[in-house]
Amino acid sequence: MNKLKPLLQKWLDDQESRENAKSNSADAPVSVAAGPRFGDPPPANRKRKRRTTIENNIKALLEKAYQANSKPNSEELRQVAAEHNLEKETVRVWFCNRRQREKRTNGYHSINLQTHIISLTEVSPSSQGLIPVVQNGNTPQLDYETMTS
Repeated sequence: MNKLKPLLQKWLDDQESRENAKSNSADAPVSVAAGPRFGDPPPANRKRKRRTTIENNIKALLEKAYQANSKPNSEELRQVAAEHNLEKETVRVWFCNRRQREKRTNGYHSINLQTHIISLTEVSPSSQGLIPVVQNGNTPQLDYETMTS
């Protein structure tokens, strides 16, 4: 922290001197925050890669590779990329997006929830004439008593 203090002090002094110079030169509002804001175009020196369009036949081959292994390691990604004449990063992003799509459509949580609901309906306390025991006004516990009606 002691090494950062002089750097932080220099930065603060620079910001204050810029603010003073701007306020002396014009009556316009001063903005201390620097850098891009959401919605601003990227800086001219930073070029974004164009969106990759993958042909349908390549998509089918990637899908086949995904069915074989949904989480390939770096070497497997490189091999798939080389086989289909794609960049490794493109293949990596495709696999990430594919996993997210699967998770969104019939994801892990919905599968677990369906399994849980099925197991609850198969052995439901009410189907066996059982009711939950409420102790001290709290939520029902896992102990059950037989209904007497």
